[in-house]
Amino acid sequence: MTNKLGRNVFLTNSDELQGRFKIGDSDVLYWKSVNLSNCTYAFLVEGVGLNGGALGPTAHLVSDVATLKLLWEEGSPGMMDVHQIYVIPPRSLRKAGCSMEPLSEIRVLAGSDLAPVYEFVTDTGHVFTSDQV
Repeated sequence: MTNKLGRNVFLTNSDELQGRFKIGDSDVLYWKSVNLSNCTYAFLVEGVGLNGGALGPTAHLVSDVATLKLLWEEGSPGMMDVHQIYVIPPRSLRKAGCSMEPLSEIRVLAGSDLAPVYEFVTDTGHVFTSDQV
C-alpha cells in the first residue's frame, strides 16, 4: 500500500501490538515496541495533526529522507504542522556515543546527485552523513 508520503514505514505482526482500535474508517495500532534499523538513520517528527480524529499533538517515526522532506516542507493529512524533527543515528554511531538530536537542516553533498549523500545538521552543529553507517 502506498500513499502521498510513499511506502509504508513499518511491517508488524499482530502479536507485536499492544492494541488495535477503530477510529472512523481507520485502524489505529499501538505497538509494544518499535525496532529501529541497525544500519540506517531514523527520524522522529513531532507536530500537530489529526490524532484519533481530533486535532492535537502527534508524532511520526520516519525512515527515509524523501518522506521526511515531504513532511517537513508540505505536511500531510495526519501532520499539518511540524514543530521538531530529531535525527536518530544508526546503531554503530549510537554505540560510539552519538544520540538522538534535534535536526535543523538537511543538505545534499555536492557531486552526489545521482546517488545522494545527505548531511543531517543538528541544532548543536553536529553533522551526520547518510554514508556513515
